[in-house]
Amino acid sequence: MLILVGKMGSGKDTIKNELIKLGMKNCCTYTTRPKRLGELDGKTYHFITDEEFETKKKDKFFVSTSIYHTAFGTWKYGTQVSELLKTSNSIVILNPTEIKQIKENTLLGELMNKNTKICYLIAGGKSIWERLSKRGDDPDEVKRRMERDQEDFKNISEYVDFSIRNEDINPKSLAKIIYGIYHQQ
Repeated sequence: MLILVGKMGSGKDTIKNELIKLGMKNCCTYTTRPKRLGELDGKTYHFITDEEFETKKKDKFFVSTSIYHTAFGTWKYGTQVSELLKTSNSIVILNPTEIKQIKENTLLGELMNKNTKICYLIAGGKSIWERLSKRGDDPDEVKRRMERDQEDFKNISEYVDFSIRNEDINPKSLAKIIYGIYHQQ
């Protein structure tokens, strides 16, 4: 499994989609946030209600969860255990909180160390602002998330296998580089 992690606007979804075009299998996680334009339920995320999320969390359906308090409400994300146990050549986007939760789970942490690579996508503030402006994100929410990312990503280098800059290179080329590094296992 390949895990992509990166700050907001670092290009995670774009790179994930390019890696899927190269033959990787999507691992679909769960969220309570509203769908963005072009997102599909069951492909981009499993979009569920807050009540459904809490029931699944209580039933230990998720191996990791995270909560964001946004300007538009509270958004929750969760990853199903079986998604992480998929065969190799699968890809998922997780955040630092979820990666830490999974690594702290002894059994899953061991499986991840053997069968998983974690790629940290890095993008500078200017690139992030440009991408999020094109996407139409609310400027106040972008500022809040950028501040939050500073805290969330403080010690990310302790958890990742490799880092790569997502600037000044087209997504298709970057995906090929990441795919090559991933398959050097």
